[in-house]
Amino acid sequence: MKLNTKNTFTINTLIILSIVFVNIFSSCSDDDSNKEPENPYLELGIRTNDNIDKMLPEDYSLTLGSGVSESYYYFMYTNIEKWTISAKGATDISWVKFWPSEGKKDGRFYLKTDENQTLEERKADVIVTASNGKEITLFTVSQAAPARTLWLSPKSKTVTYEKRLLTFSVNTNALGWDIVSYDEGITIISVDKETGKVVFEVSANNAIGATERKLKIFINTTDTPVLEQIYTLTQKYPNQP
Repeated sequence: MKLNTKNTFTINTLIILSIVFVNIFSSCSDDDSNKEPENPYLELGIRTNDNIDKMLPEDYSLTLGSGVSESYYYFMYTNIEKWTISAKGATDISWVKFWPSEGKKDGRFYLKTDENQTLEERKADVIVTASNGKEITLFTVSQAAPARTLWLSPKSKTVTYEKRLLTFSVNTNALGWDIVSYDEGITIISVDKETGKVVFEVSANNAIGATERKLKIFINTTDTPVLEQIYTLTQKYPNQP
């Protein structure tokens, strides 16, 4: 009996589509997001000598000073199949870093914070996200604002002998600041107290017998006790390597 070509094509197409559907279904079934628990749990442990001790939830959050960067080691107990860890906050949260930032079920991670060089206290929530997109807030990191301080960015610079314009920025959480003096060879062009930007001009260092010179700009806070910072410009002479 002669088979109908049209029917044969339809049957073959249906078989192929069935195989593709089965493969897609199997692939989806193996996706970690489909294996995530309905009620995930998270617990933290911290290294004590050579042991990992479980922490109480009320001890999870970190309250830090503004000083140098710090690192913390945690062990995380969880039934989440696949997770990532990140920070979220109302402002920039690049000051909180994690390594590794992802894992499967129980695992460990390091949390590192940078020195707070802003003028305010800052906070970030530590978030664990399961592969199905569910987020859990693990704890909050709070970092204090610096003590009354004054700093420059950059604080120094080295240039060649030519006359030129240069800038630096002044940052402080004091009531205010002023440029109180500066060396000959420097001309202050503009001072923006709102942004902290200082623009100045340095004269050419090309007189006969010129040597490398260091020129300074002195900045003080306007309230007491007075804080002082010094911007230092090193200027070379012609043909100096």
